[in-house]
Amino acid sequence: MLRVAHCTLALLVAVGAFVAAEIAEPLRFKHPKINYALIQLDEARMAIIRYQKEVGSLPASLEALSAAGYIRNFGSDPWDQAYVYRVRGSEFSVYSIGVDRKDDLGTRDDVTFREKHYSCEEYAVNCPPSAAEATKLASLLLALLSLACLAFVGTRGLRRPRGAI
Repeated sequence: MLRVAHCTLALLVAVGAFVAAEIAEPLRFKHPKINYALIQLDEARMAIIRYQKEVGSLPASLEALSAAGYIRNFGSDPWDQAYVYRVRGSEFSVYSIGVDRKDDLGTRDDVTFREKHYSCEEYAVNCPPSAAEATKLASLLLALLSLACLAFVGTRGLRRPRGAI
């Protein structure tokens, strides 16, 4: 028979495992610099498209786009480098050269679009879960199940026996 003690023990084990895993490897957060760069690049693309529709051509530079009032001056990317803006005929590209500070023409580690796969080693994104992170997730799931168990056992104890007044 399931008892409160069983549920409580499972909850304590889950919390203990989570704490131990957190001590072994604190939670990692996604690299904020890449997120900031992607937001700025989205802003730039929207401003360039708006400029092209209204003026009839692509801006000569990001500075010209800013001077025309279509976008605030970005300055540099999160790695203190200028954003790259290239025009080829009626097509354009805008990107950050990224953490290695080398212009790979929008390839390799250059920050271009959200859909691109960025490496875990360079940007701390798209990383497989570590053993500690898997332990934390399992601990949280066990804690939720333990709380559900406690709720279930607790409500069974509140029922009146059949025939009781």
